[in-house]
Amino acid sequence: MDHFSRYSRKESHILDIWKAKSGLIPHEWNIQKDNTPYHDAKVILPDGTQFLVQVKEEEARWYTITGNIGLDYISAFSFIDKAYETNCLKTLNHWIPPKEISTFLKKIKVEKYGKLKTCDAHVHVFYVGGKGATGKTELPLLLKTYCNKWLKSEAFISYLKSKYRLRINNKKAYNIDESWHSAAFFLSPSDNMLRKGEIDTHEKTSEVHR
Repeated sequence: MDHFSRYSRKESHILDIWKAKSGLIPHEWNIQKDNTPYHDAKVILPDGTQFLVQVKEEEARWYTITGNIGLDYISAFSFIDKAYETNCLKTLNHWIPPKEISTFLKKIKVEKYGKLKTCDAHVHVFYVGGKGATGKTELPLLLKTYCNKWLKSEAFISYLKSKYRLRINNKKAYNIDESWHSAAFFLSPSDNMLRKGEIDTHEKTSEVHR
């Protein structure tokens, strides 16, 4: 089985868990895969109304240690200046502090922005699987749903840049052989600004596609 097939099957599994466990999706609402570069699925209501869904699975080990989820800001970029790259990777140890982010963005060439900027879904589902759990009955370590319009808003992204360090993913530590870099913000689901975008009731779910 190729990587895409494995990812697609896991994605479908997470959507099943989301429907069964989140309390946001009534039984008669249908979830259908709709893979594009900008979202993963669509929910179809009995009246034919649709809204789009993006799925993000977090690494269980990272979440267990840090309690944070990752918001993908840049999917692919390269450094314009080698000395600056060394400073970011070695001196700053992959973590760009808020006061340095504006300079950092001027010294890189962005090939592709991450889902924090490009996702066109109405809702963004974050999931961390429970240890050894399988099937719709599993109890996830994390299952959160956010309004994507809020995640992409200027107010929220400006907040991230002013409060959180931007993490350049350490691909070598995970034996990922890629020539380009990527970067994300990591924060706790308890962050008050993040919680402003949380969808935790059926009523809120109904509002996102209006």
